[in-house]
Amino acid sequence: MDVVGRLLGEMKATPIGGGRNLLDDTLVVIFSQFGRTAAKSGTCDHYPANSTVFVGGGIEPNRMVGGFTLEGMSTLGPLGRPIKIVDKDGVSSTRPPKSADVIETILAIMGITNVFIQGGHGEAVGIRSV
Repeated sequence: MDVVGRLLGEMKATPIGGGRNLLDDTLVVIFSQFGRTAAKSGTCDHYPANSTVFVGGGIEPNRMVGGFTLEGMSTLGPLGRPIKIVDKDGVSSTRPPKSADVIETILAIMGITNVFIQGGHGEAVGIRSV
């Protein structure tokens, strides 16, 4: 993460005019294609839950949405804590986020709305700067 921090620092230090910097106009997303099993399991295998980091333009800074605890695994399931999701029809629900929700949130931040993503999806509430 040190290299990512240096990259973000360089982007923030690069002016693009009008009092803005490169990071102000760039959405940086750090996302893994899969997670690893929890250390408590005694194995190191693929796992359906992971984390996503949003940095830069179009997001609400300094916040964490969702979460995961080993203690909550039996009640919350392997996908972690439910968060508020708004689907394309404007219907709100509270459920654990899926990868499709991450993609939908990225597209919403970028202002892209006419994309079909199969499997049920919505925008994670609290990430996009409104």
